[in-house]
Amino acid sequence: MRNFARPLFDAYLMVDWSGAGVPARGRDSIWIAHARRRGTALEVSDPLNAPTRDLAARHLAEVIDAHLAGADRVLVGFDFAFGYPSGFARALRLRGTGPAWRRTWAALAELVRDDADNANNRFAVAAALNRRLGRPPGPFWCCPARAVGAALETTRPAFPFRARSAASLPEYREADRRLRAGGRYVQSVWKLYTAGSVGSQTLLGIPRVAALRFNARRADVSRVWPFEAASPGRHRPFVLHVEIWPGMVPLGRALHPVKDAAQVLTMVRSLAVRDAVGELRAELERPRHLAEAQTAACLDEEGWILGA
Repeated sequence: MRNFARPLFDAYLMVDWSGAGVPARGRDSIWIAHARRRGTALEVSDPLNAPTRDLAARHLAEVIDAHLAGADRVLVGFDFAFGYPSGFARALRLRGTGPAWRRTWAALAELVRDDADNANNRFAVAAALNRRLGRPPGPFWCCPARAVGAALETTRPAFPFRARSAASLPEYREADRRLRAGGRYVQSVWKLYTAGSVGSQTLLGIPRVAALRFNARRADVSRVWPFEAASPGRHRPFVLHVEIWPGMVPLGRALHPVKDAAQVLTMVRSLAVRDAVGELRAELERPRHLAEAQTAACLDEEGWILGA
């Protein structure tokens, strides 16, 4: 039975990210859908097509801050992974006492260079991480010919990948494995290049989400799901960052002539409707039907895809 309690959120931002190395518009570029509640109605704006990650991040910060100034609760979704398969932080021997995801996020924020014109060092970072993990090739793989180096290959390595530290890194996270088992073929976070890949978006996206989450203006009212407590409860203002995958919902192709834009418009409408009827509240609970060790890995390092 549907629960028509008050929705958790007042506004929704869904982002189709990009790992492009130059400014881009249209297909395979960044699209941002924005919806807000006006009483019982949902107001959906025309999607924004940001040519660079820098402009997209600035836009998101401005919209989020405007909502927070109005004491709104905001759900922000990005279509890239928020974490790596369990054991990644340990294999890299990342220092610190915090959870694995925080140590990984901090390391990527330090390593990644992502300029205002989209020029970035994602392949160099992936190669450097491969060298730190040892025993090349892998696990990061797939790159254009110009980026081929001793620690970055164009072909898929063998998985599970055995790191120098003896940690064994699987190809997929638990959420990815479960979706793939159901015929939804999300790709591996290790794959950096070619159509459908999510590796570059993840390397370049995590530092941007970290900047939004931990900015001094928003740190006290921002959270990242499922790593941190998800429910806003009675707290206002509040912003929750989540990982999404557009393939989770049937595509409303008529919503926009560009597929990427149609995907974020579909997702923003779907999440708003599910929130309005009380379904989203259950989806933001801890991942279900997992063994204790799997749940611990998701909450400490891997993350989860909303709706999976």
